[in-house]
Amino acid sequence: IPNTVLTFAPGETSKTITVIVNGDTMYEPHEQFELDIIRAQQMIPGSPLNLTVSDSLLLVTIINDDQIPTISIHDFQQAGLDDDDDPLTPPVYDENMLAHFLVTLSNPSQYTITVQWRTDASTTFQGANPDDAATPSGFPGADFLMAVGSLTFQPGETNKAFDVTVYDDALDENVESFFVDLYNPTYADLSDDRAYGLIADDDAPVSVYIVPVAPIDAAHPFTTQLAEGNAGTQAVKFFVKLSAASGKTISVTYAT
Repeated sequence: IPNTVLTFAPGETSKTITVIVNGDTMYEPHEQFELDIIRAQQMIPGSPLNLTVSDSLLLVTIINDDQIPTISIHDFQQAGLDDDDDPLTPPVYDENMLAHFLVTLSNPSQYTITVQWRTDASTTFQGANPDDAATPSGFPGADFLMAVGSLTFQPGETNKAFDVTVYDDALDENVESFFVDLYNPTYADLSDDRAYGLIADDDAPVSVYIVPVAPIDAAHPFTTQLAEGNAGTQAVKFFVKLSAASGKTISVTYAT
């Protein structure tokens, strides 16, 4: 507030000064400001008389009423691409895409906030790997890179993000999942400390075909023959094959 003159008319003994305090949602320490009486004078024409000021300084404390921020991490699921403008066809996914995780604060802070993160294999409450668990790096057929990192929220910031590397493959499989956990926060509490990373599959389904174990010849790979014999029964054997390995359980119904 700039220097402002307050005038008491003859007979007045009290005046009110109003100072506007701006509210905010930022977690911060209690703050203070001073209100000073710089000079008091009796306005005598020609020669103002300086008056004695018994209490010239007033200290005002602004009490912080904002909560300590809480940190949350959001799940990642790739948004499919509609490449043919047909709502009846499934969206197209790209397995070779970084998993992008957003971390947010419930409200800003005047303090610098840090939190650490790490990837983890998806498990059930019993500690077992569910059927859709993604394979971490370090194991055959890895689906994602095991990683650790840290995030720093500067004063006033409420959003941070980081990426996790996902490995592409040629295996037709279900949507797979892994965890990302937050831990060890400073100047904040954890609200939602675990996120799911969902890896969408972009591989075409396998096909199924049948061939005889003993074809007639190379020119007729799908044809076989046998002599019926004079008595009893004869067995004809066939191979049922997939065009490629699949990450899904495949069932085939056959009949003659």
